[in-house]
Amino acid sequence: MQQQKTNATTTFRVVATTLLVLISTIIYAQPPGADGPPPAGSNGPQTITPDEIAETQTSWMKKKLRLTKEQIAEVKKINKEYVNRALEYQSAEKSQTTAGAGSRENKLKDKMAELDKDRDNRFKNILTDKQFKIYLKKKGYLEESISTGANQEMPPGPPPPGGF
Repeated sequence: MQQQKTNATTTFRVVATTLLVLISTIIYAQPPGADGPPPAGSNGPQTITPDEIAETQTSWMKKKLRLTKEQIAEVKKINKEYVNRALEYQSAEKSQTTAGAGSRENKLKDKMAELDKDRDNRFKNILTDKQFKIYLKKKGYLEESISTGANQEMPPGPPPPGGF
């Protein structure tokens, strides 16, 4: 039972990360000094690789759209390219100085939206019309769920140190 909870937690983390990339969310840098390794003995955050994100996206599409073997190979390739490019854009954004952050955020959002549109166009050439309509519908639902914070499955975090 514990293993299932661990798998569910890991799956949720991968899916959440995937969805954040999917909807072109900007990832902000940690404050200075917060980027070291977690303390010994802690279960600190697990690093999820771009390949794992692409694999999760492909797996989600395979399940929801009932992809053929040929489609799976193409979709996986596109997802991998998308994740790598999205992370490159985000990494470039992080490396910029804080001056003009608002305009950089808008540029990044525009780049991510363009990247997302390109990926959807590539999917349109691979998926059937029915599959593509389902993809757009489910993608829209996921984006809406994340933007409204509608995740009722996550328990509240621990109380702050020293109480309220």
